[in-house]
Amino acid sequence: MTPWGKLKNLEVEITDLIVNEGEPSADSIAELRRIISECSKLPDADEAICFHGARSILAQFDGDYDTAISHREIEAQKIGRLYELEKQHPTEGWALQNFHVSDIEKRATLLKQLKQKRSGQGSGGNGGQRL
Repeated sequence: MTPWGKLKNLEVEITDLIVNEGEPSADSIAELRRIISECSKLPDADEAICFHGARSILAQFDGDYDTAISHREIEAQKIGRLYELEKQHPTEGWALQNFHVSDIEKRATLLKQLKQKRSGQGSGGNGGQRL
C-alpha cells in the first residue's frame, strides 16, 4: 500500500474512534506521526485532504487546538472544493467516494469539539493533555 493509502486508512480509523468518544492508542499515534513524516516529503502533500485530517489529529493529541482547528478548516475547504469540482465536472461520484455526507458530518463534529475544547482552556495548547 502507498504511504497515502496508509495515511488515509489510519486517519479514517482514528477519526471514527475519536467521533465515537474513544482514544487512539499511543502506537496508533506513533504510526500516524511516522506516516505523516513520510508523506510530508512527497510532492503536493499540502494538497491532500487526508494529510490535513491527520495533522489535525496529531495537533489535537498534542493539545494544540489552534493548529488542530486550522487543519480541520483546511480539510473542510478542500472537501468543499472537491464537491464544487464534481458539480462542474461530474465523475459519477468517483471523486467523492471517500467523502460521503456521513464523513463530512464526522469532521464537522470534530471541528466543533475542537472549538469547544479551545474555548474551555484558552487559546493555544493544553500542555500535552490527551484527547
